[in-house]
Amino acid sequence: MPYKIIVSKEVYKDIDDIIHYIAVELVNPKAAKTFLDDVEISYEALVNNPYIYSLCNDARLCKESYRKIAIKNYLIIYRIINEEKSVIVLRIIYGGRNYTELI
Repeated sequence: MPYKIIVSKEVYKDIDDIIHYIAVELVNPKAAKTFLDDVEISYEALVNNPYIYSLCNDARLCKESYRKIAIKNYLIIYRIINEEKSVIVLRIIYGGRNYTELI
């Protein structure tokens, strides 16, 4: 049975900020579209196999079963809720940031 994807409101803001930065600041709308496509592909993978991606390296986040997906310079942070057959996508964060402080 496929898992349900639940996207937090912070993720929508993260995506807006990332797309704006890539498309406007870097003047690369094609790369922005590719980023969105990669996010969608990652979500599709989560639906069928949420365990495909690794646990976060941080001890606290790992203990709490947070997982991460790397897309170019960004990380998608999520958790699996088995009882509900769902995946909660919490943030999409630039990989150079200390993401542990944002979760």
